[in-house]
Amino acid sequence: MPEENMKYIYNVDQANYYISEGCRVLGTGRHHQTKNVFFMFNHNDTQIAYEKWCKKCQEYKLQKICK
Repeated sequence: MPEENMKYIYNVDQANYYISEGCRVLGTGRHHQTKNVFFMFNHNDTQIAYEKWCKKCQEYKLQKICK
């Protein structure tokens, strides 16, 4: 798969959310400089999950502000 079709996720919570939404992990790795672990997904397969993730984060932030 071409590099531009890959989505690298370094946030474990976000990667787990994508998985729970049915996105398949294509691989994992560790960034050569930062040593942070990442999960690789097909970019096109994550679009719906990404929109849901953003909405979920936005709602969470609003709840924190409104308290």
